[in-house]
Amino acid sequence: MEETQVIVQRSEYRGLPQFFCASCLSTENLEFKSVRSSGSLWSDAFEVSVPLCPHCARRSAWLRPLGMALLFVVVGGLGGTVQLLHLPRFWSGLLILLPALHSYVMQRWRGPVRLQSKSDGTLVFWFRNPDYARMFEGQHPCSSEAASFARML
Repeated sequence: MEETQVIVQRSEYRGLPQFFCASCLSTENLEFKSVRSSGSLWSDAFEVSVPLCPHCARRSAWLRPLGMALLFVVVGGLGGTVQLLHLPRFWSGLLILLPALHSYVMQRWRGPVRLQSKSDGTLVFWFRNPDYARMFEGQHPCSSEAASFARML
């Protein structure tokens, strides 16, 4: 699943578009979910409020426990594979598909907006919905380098 990357200076950040769901662009009964940046040792974490419609918020809420359950199954299954070298063909095939399923669920679990703060004062946003990314770019001055890089993805 492709995401659109947009880079903004922290000092020029004005917020996310608040009147549309970040996932489906719906305008009804928006809820706000807090998303923290994944910072580094040299940068502070940054937090934004992401607007979500009730449907997208509900979907995001059940994907997290499902992703964690799949993680335990994958780790346990791979550990069991190491111990049991002679598995029937069905179980070995299933163990190959579990990491792919886990990867898919974890990709969906990330939510419609991801954020990273960098030590040079920039914020890197990844948007799953390209139309929402364009609305965000319309509100913020993005460097031409960041905009062209976002379009390459």
